[in-house]
Amino acid sequence: MATAPRQPPAGGQIRTLRGLAAYACGHTGSCCRAGWPIPIDDHVLVMLHQADATGALPPGTRGRWLNHGTLGHTANNECVFHTPSVAHAACSLERTMGSGALPTSCRQFPRVLLTDARGWHQSLSVWCGTAARMVASGAGHQSSGRMADTNFLSIDHISVDPRVHVDALDAGDAWPPLLRPGVLAGHGSYDQWETRLLQDFLAPVLRGALPLASALGSALCWTDVLRAWRPSDGALEVLVARPWRHPDLARLLTQPVSTNHLASTVRDALIAQVPEAWQPAAWPAGLTDPSGDATPVTAADAEQALARYLGTRLFGSWVAYQGDGLRSVAASLVSAYALVALALTASAARPMTFGHITDSLRAADWLLLHLLDRPQWAAWCRAWEKSPDARPLIALVAAADRLIRDLPWSPTPASPA
Repeated sequence: MATAPRQPPAGGQIRTLRGLAAYACGHTGSCCRAGWPIPIDDHVLVMLHQADATGALPPGTRGRWLNHGTLGHTANNECVFHTPSVAHAACSLERTMGSGALPTSCRQFPRVLLTDARGWHQSLSVWCGTAARMVASGAGHQSSGRMADTNFLSIDHISVDPRVHVDALDAGDAWPPLLRPGVLAGHGSYDQWETRLLQDFLAPVLRGALPLASALGSALCWTDVLRAWRPSDGALEVLVARPWRHPDLARLLTQPVSTNHLASTVRDALIAQVPEAWQPAAWPAGLTDPSGDATPVTAADAEQALARYLGTRLFGSWVAYQGDGLRSVAASLVSAYALVALALTASAARPMTFGHITDSLRAADWLLLHLLDRPQWAAWCRAWEKSPDARPLIALVAAADRLIRDLPWSPTPASPA
């Protein structure tokens, strides 16, 4: 599969979720303070060397901005161009020289782009605090209240912006996603499956019509039905489009799975794949700029926030091409759900607040999208394709659900603004 940088055509459209379409950088600077090594593209490196020679760099950065091909850091491990005292432009390089002088990773973050035969797709990493608040609240969040959009998971389109849409996983010439190992699903069937997961399984959670654990468990059962397809059954697209009755998951969702098993199977197994130098000592501790928002949240608030988050991880998923089938993508959602549950229970502060939700979503993407190499996460997801059915994954869902339900949620939502 080709993975070279590829930009969408100028004037084109990118598919995204309705709830993510309005994203714009909030200049909180969390990414600037994360201490990540930020590689400098060759053309940007030339531009910055020229600016350094002519004195055009921001004041105080000459001789400090370059560190072995990456942006330099201060003694506090912040990017040297970060200026937190400036209200509307936290990056002095962008303010001085424009967005074209920024490395690709700075320009595009937190956008996650995929291009394939269906077109261009954009999701977001909710490690970004601004994106996390959008997903957690379902709308522009204010500390005194919020109004969630029940159509958050609908498909929308945004215009290409060449300043920020600069790189993608390029699957344009790749085989379509797999149904199961060795069998292609096809672009059309995969698109149907992805859309139905969003609209028929996750979206009802936003309307309070279905518990999230039941929605996720049911989606896993439905995916098992699809994985059993054979060409003699007729067109796969017809099977994917058939009505699906959510099964009685009461027995499956009460399987005895311990918290320790959940933690070792998901969190510990994934952290073990992180390069040793970047392994967090006590995940989710160590998150840059944790939220202090003490707005109380109900269990329903949490369910809906997690449904939006899982939709954000499903849409435009790279695992569709890096995994070995539909269950690989479904397993990626289970890992995200379990990590949020484990992060929520890690805090000793009570009761549960909007800050807890926001930080837990950010912690999950911190591990899945930033600490881990993507192929490592995909390998964890692919391993579940070997199971005869989805019951081991449903057991993880049940364990995560019990962790979340046992937390001290507010009985009533905060008063709206």
